[in-house]
Amino acid sequence: HLPPRDGDPDARIPIAPAIAGELRVMRGLGSFPDAIAAVENWVYLVFPPVTVDDRQLRRVYSGRAVASPMGSVWGFEPRGRLNSEPAIQIAGEIVDFVPAGTTLCVLLSLDKQYTLLTLEGSSWEGLPLPDIDGARWRLSASGDQLVAVDVSDHSSLDAYIHSSKQRGLWSQGWESAPLAQNEFELIAGINGVFITDRDEHGLVRIRTWSAAGVYQIASGLELPADTQLTMLGSVNRLVGVFDRSSLTLEADWASESQATIEVYEIDLADGSMIYSGDPTAVVPVTAAEMRFLMGMMVLIMVGVLVVVILPDKADAMGIPDGFALADPGRRLMATMFDVFVVSFLIGMIFDVRVVEIVTLSVIARSDTSWLVVPMVMVSGIGVMSVLEWLFGATPGKWMMGLRVVRGQSGAKERVPLWAAVVRNMIKWLVPPVAALALVDPELLHRGDRITKTLVATPIIDNGINGDPDDEH
Repeated sequence: HLPPRDGDPDARIPIAPAIAGELRVMRGLGSFPDAIAAVENWVYLVFPPVTVDDRQLRRVYSGRAVASPMGSVWGFEPRGRLNSEPAIQIAGEIVDFVPAGTTLCVLLSLDKQYTLLTLEGSSWEGLPLPDIDGARWRLSASGDQLVAVDVSDHSSLDAYIHSSKQRGLWSQGWESAPLAQNEFELIAGINGVFITDRDEHGLVRIRTWSAAGVYQIASGLELPADTQLTMLGSVNRLVGVFDRSSLTLEADWASESQATIEVYEIDLADGSMIYSGDPTAVVPVTAAEMRFLMGMMVLIMVGVLVVVILPDKADAMGIPDGFALADPGRRLMATMFDVFVVSFLIGMIFDVRVVEIVTLSVIARSDTSWLVVPMVMVSGIGVMSVLEWLFGATPGKWMMGLRVVRGQSGAKERVPLWAAVVRNMIKWLVPPVAALALVDPELLHRGDRITKTLVATPIIDNGINGDPDDEH
């Protein structure tokens, strides 16, 4: 997969531009396909013919490259079996397999007879070729226009353009393209077709061919003979991939370089070679993101060490009249609700989904959206501390019928602000420490013990669940 070199900053998960030379392995295949074509981020593969019920057919499968929640990392869908597309049921060898816009077109040859098929909905439909005696056809495309190229003349190429308005109507609107040799390749472009051929020295030249004429873009390029070229229209660039394993390699060369693939990128604006060499290695997490992760880990470790070694203060704790300690399940549900509310509100500001915040996958995104994590922590500490100080409950605790009270016998007293801040700092900054309340014999986490506070539930009196000192 060639990740987009221009990226997509406006996507919900912003996609960072891929650097020159970047190439990603996406999927292993059980057999080698006879033809491959790509439509945007979808790839279509045509496999060798098989015989089914005395019929010969070629199976066609598809999949797509998708940006992961990490933004700059790509995955492949579907994860299991590839999507099955309509099979090609016409016998013959595949000459070309190209997209014209979003329409897939395949050209087959059998006994010097050509068949052109296009994928229309759920089946492949035949499309008549231009009626030219003795023609030898190749297939290409110019944007969404299908281009049939007659290569019967070894010295030049003739193009026939298919009309999208009338099926089967072809026009010869381009001048002929002269050839230096009979070895050439046609590459579909946005506003024309690119022709690559070699001079007497084996060096590559690139020309663009359209209704405007034939223009040379580059010459004297050193590319291996079997380099496969494709067009990246969004950045006006040709990308070539060469498989070194097709060569007879010497042992000393193999020991020096383990890479079997070479990548070439050519700027079609001036014909310059932007990149050549081994595929560029890209790490999924940048240095800044790694520093943030390490800082968070250090903060959590320090918090755990400081809190865990503090002495218990359970001997000084009491329960206010009319209250009982809250059970762990209700405390957990209240905390989950509070985290969801804060994450949802802060996520709306940063345009980040709650699931990305809760799973911390947002910290590996290619933009500054990772700032949502510290913002959620700071907001959670501040807002929930004030609510516990003023009302004795956060939204989650209020919903679950819980109250934060001072850990002393007698009448219920409001917790001081500093105590609410300390216990919320432990809960939001070092959640593993707060989670110890689930296994604590007295259902207290370290924040409760440090601040001498309790999460309690009012005892039901006369069937009414409320604070004992409330007036009924």
